Amino acid sequence: MRTPIVVPSRVLPLLLAGVLLAAPAWAGGRITAETLGNSRLGRALPYQLYAPEAGTGRLPVLYLYHGLRGDETDWPGPGRVAEVLDSAIAGGVIPPLFAVMPGVGNSWYVDSEAFGPVATTLSDDLIPAIDAKLPTHACRTGRAVAGLSMGGLGAVLQGLRHPDRYGTIISLSGSLFDPVPPNADPSVLARFRMFGAVFGQPIEPARYNAANPFLALAALPAPGPRPDLWFAAGDDDYPSILVGSAKLHIEVQRLGLASEFRVIDGGHSWGTWRQGLADALAWLGPRLKACAG
Repeated sequence: MRTPIVVPSRVLPLLLAGVLLAAPAWAGGRITAETLGNSRLGRALPYQLYAPEAGTGRLPVLYLYHGLRGDETDWPGPGRVAEVLDSAIAGGVIPPLFAVMPGVGNSWYVDSEAFGPVATTLSDDLIPAIDAKLPTHACRTGRAVAGLSMGGLGAVLQGLRHPDRYGTIISLSGSLFDPVPPNADPSVLARFRMFGAVFGQPIEPARYNAANPFLALAALPAPGPRPDLWFAAGDDDYPSILVGSAKLHIEVQRLGLASEFRVIDGGHSWGTWRQGLADALAWLGPRLKACAG
């Protein structure tokens, strides 16, 4: 039987202090205003960038989308994203990372005549530009896409359409609604005024369905890479958002993809989304990995 090692009480604080001093401390992240000038939009794409204050080698990237009537300053402002990310990184919940928050207006994150090729710009221009500018893990396991409300739909569409580029998808109060029948009654179509001119006025079912998350899920190539998904919504959120999130979560699981769904105390508000993002980061952390090879 081994003799236990007894550390005198006066020595223990010194040992603990040495351990704490030896552990790397998270210095925090800094948010800057950036622009992507060379894109197929024909105009600059503004984005906010959360980056470590000090160099830490190659890092994963979280693409974070705003909601309707928002812009690239939403997550850094009322979303207090620097505070949320700093806390999660300092606590070891997620590794240090970059967060990229583009501003796309009320485009619904799709290509349209009203706003131009927004979805294609995000996937084919912004990602390569970020990977060229920053020391990123430039592979699907090093990328996540997340968003709230309109941005939740955008994140799901981006992740499902480009599973080779994103390993994880996070939807917070996502606008995840059923497809519209081709012969839908005009009274049904009138409920979609929030989409503006993106899908026509009144909306054209074929254009709307081309950007529908349920149909995008059904079109996911097989075999091929499969993203993991996280859905969350407030218990006082709009009923259509709660139902849509739950239905898509169930359909994702039915197709054999990994999916989680959370109902958070709150409504369609920043308090719910900040808590939702903090919860999602704990799920995301183990899924962010360096590129193989």
